[in-house]
Amino acid sequence: MSLRLRLILAISAMLLLALAVGGAMMCLGAHASVLTEMRGAMAGAQDVARESLTHDSVDAKPAFVPDLVTSFDGQRHIRATALGPLGEVWAQSRPAVSGDAPPAWFRALVGVKPQAARLWLPPRMAPAGATLLLETDPTNEMSEIWRQTCNAVEIMLLLAAGACIAIYLVVGHSLRRFAAFEGALREIADGRYDTRLDEHGPPEFVALARGFNRMAGRIREFQQRNRELTEQILTLQEEERAEIARDLHDEVGPYLFAINVDAGDISRLLRQGDKARVAERAGSIREAAAHIQKHVKAILRQLRPTDALAFGLRAAIDDLIAFWSRRHPDVAFTVEMAIQGAAVSRRIEDVAYRLVQESISNAIRHGRPSNVAVSIVALPGDQLSIAISDDGAGLRLASPRGGMGLAGMAERVRALNGVFEIAAAAGARGARASARLPLRQEPQRPAMAAP
Repeated sequence: MSLRLRLILAISAMLLLALAVGGAMMCLGAHASVLTEMRGAMAGAQDVARESLTHDSVDAKPAFVPDLVTSFDGQRHIRATALGPLGEVWAQSRPAVSGDAPPAWFRALVGVKPQAARLWLPPRMAPAGATLLLETDPTNEMSEIWRQTCNAVEIMLLLAAGACIAIYLVVGHSLRRFAAFEGALREIADGRYDTRLDEHGPPEFVALARGFNRMAGRIREFQQRNRELTEQILTLQEEERAEIARDLHDEVGPYLFAINVDAGDISRLLRQGDKARVAERAGSIREAAAHIQKHVKAILRQLRPTDALAFGLRAAIDDLIAFWSRRHPDVAFTVEMAIQGAAVSRRIEDVAYRLVQESISNAIRHGRPSNVAVSIVALPGDQLSIAISDDGAGLRLASPRGGMGLAGMAERVRALNGVFEIAAAAGARGARASARLPLRQEPQRPAMAAP
């Protein structure tokens, strides 16, 4: 069942209930009104009849009684009847008839029965035992109330029909806005993040449209940011590949060439029978292979930093600094680490390592520093402070706002309910990346993935 039909049925039921309650109240009011009217009419008729029968100036002719009865002709609520001593009808008035009589169920619902009063006729006007019977007739009053009730019900039905039509039109107009909202959601689901809703109309729809437009704008920003991050990831991958290729060429290539040369010399020396020089060449090959093995392990540790954490955060940081020291001996590294006794989880260690790794990489690649300082300290209140500062070219060359690495660091820190900052160092040169992580982690709700 559609929302429009549900609303119309609900409002129609309420209107019908109001109509039923109103009809019941009208019936109760009709009972009191008819009863009051009948009592008043009976009291007035009795006063008139008594005054006419007891007044001394009244002529006692036999025709007076019929004339008295006839005087009640046209009364809406009273019928007068002159009865003889034996109950025979001498004369009877004719009440006025106004409109159609109400249905029997309505008369029963109103529940007002006719009333009667009997007055004895004086002996000077009629034989002994003759009476004047006065009776109330509520039919005319009930007919009038019945017409009023019918008119009221018709008006209420017309108003209900008009209300239903108005509701149908208003709800239909409102549902068109919901249809537009639904269509906009479909477009967002299809990847059209430029979709926007018109911010006009009722306040509720304006607020809904603004919320939708804000959401679509944020999704658009996330999409653009993800696209830029993807491009930067690809660029960094190429840079990493080029750097690995340079390392292999500069460090591994010469030793492989030396191994090849020594192996060729061993073949030649074996043919010549010079065993002393063969042992010398074999030792050279072992030294070259050891150097290659050590360098390859360093490259693997750089490519898979999580493995280094198996020996602890301090060992991983030392290996990382050793890696960069071999390539940049002109850079002085200092490390301050005070986390003894702190409940540092593996997840926090991983974020701290990534933060140090990315900060040192950015400083060396973009800032050309002479000194890099790393500080990892457990603070009171179950917090871990991480800071990496350098005296390089600073933020202008490092471009911190657009870097994928810095954005990734900030997201990692925020995922642990931490705070990440990147700013100029305290001196005239350099940059400082810092984070503060709570050691006691609260359960996190799964975040909605960005498109």
